[in-house]
Amino acid sequence: MEHLKLDKTSSIPLHQQLANEIRMAIRSKNYPPGYKLPTEEELCQHFAISRPVVRQAYKQLMSEELIYRHKGKGSFVLKTDIQYTMLDGIVTLNEQIKLNNMSVSINELSKERIDCTNELIEKLELTQQSSIIHIKRVYYGDDIPQFYFETFLPEIIYPGLFENMPSDQALSTYIKKHHPFRPVQTKRHTKALILSEDICEHLNLPSESAGFRIETIEYDQFGRVTELSHTYVKGLGTSMNIKFF
Repeated sequence: MEHLKLDKTSSIPLHQQLANEIRMAIRSKNYPPGYKLPTEEELCQHFAISRPVVRQAYKQLMSEELIYRHKGKGSFVLKTDIQYTMLDGIVTLNEQIKLNNMSVSINELSKERIDCTNELIEKLELTQQSSIIHIKRVYYGDDIPQFYFETFLPEIIYPGLFENMPSDQALSTYIKKHHPFRPVQTKRHTKALILSEDICEHLNLPSESAGFRIETIEYDQFGRVTELSHTYVKGLGTSMNIKFF
């Protein structure tokens, strides 16, 4: 904590001083991306300040997307030079993360069978009723949440998937091994929005953060819609690459 200093005689509030000091340490690379920040207890003891002061400072830095919190592990400096090419071609979420030189991990939040609503019938272009496999996941790069992902799959196209697909395996990897069709056409639609409370929590973002929802519809070689998915991405600090032909 040698890079941090507080002046208790200053008129600047302590939480603002602490946030300013940590921000300067990050920008000067004294605290590089991935650096584990001091805990609340360590800062309280070192500066003889209260926990609300530290929490307010960290909350401000999180809102600026300079740091993030990993439950059970602590607070870390956020990597800010992440770029995505999801609007550039058919690239899986795993590949997106690997393109940024980060290791991939997946946390499956839920997998359930749901009834096929009129909206899903239209989006999936179904001609008959089918139960839908609904999966929600969070994709991590170097243990940092990158994507909140949900997908809707007609079970009639994916026999055995509900029971057999591992929770930590990419959907595309499983399909290549177990199903005889391949995606040959993809339609994507991007919408800017305020992320829901649940998504903000799983992406370690402050409440009501702005972000993007990328809706993807995939078609196979038989002209069938094989997947409808929504990928949620944080807004601030995200770079999207698009190529025009």
